[in-house]
Amino acid sequence: MAQSKIPGILAHSDTLRFELPLSIPSAGVPSEIDGFFRAMSGTPITRTVDLGHVDVMVDKRGSGGRNPAWTQTDLALVQRFRPFADEADSLEVNFNVINVFNQKTGLRTFRSLYRQSLPLWLPGDPVDQVLSGFDCQAIAASHGATPDPRFLQRDRFLDPISARFGIPFRF
Repeated sequence: MAQSKIPGILAHSDTLRFELPLSIPSAGVPSEIDGFFRAMSGTPITRTVDLGHVDVMVDKRGSGGRNPAWTQTDLALVQRFRPFADEADSLEVNFNVINVFNQKTGLRTFRSLYRQSLPLWLPGDPVDQVLSGFDCQAIAASHGATPDPRFLQRDRFLDPISARFGIPFRF
């Protein structure tokens, strides 16, 4: 895996593409099998609160763990025919399958502690109080903030398996 721009952190995405050209010997018709494989480590989950409509970290980066690592494999089958007098014209039959193994891995996690946006400070608060830090739990309690029931629940999943069939005419 490659090193990222942040020291000590590995890049979290790798891809592999393969293509296998085939031909039917008796007909001399070209065929292809294409594949695409992507692996990605889970991204860190950082607990946040919404202060004045800005997500602010409550703890250090990754305090909520990591999203799960995931992989996706796609496959394409292509068959070309030249049934026309002009050799430049061809008919192609293709079949694409996205997410071949129908993985349903969660890609994102809700990370906000509360459903409401909390005020960063109230009018009349001394500036040094704001600059010295904040106690999100005290602010939430004083404003009757509701804990978000989705907190640390999975959101956004890999799309389910899908397939496409096509017959393009190339000229």
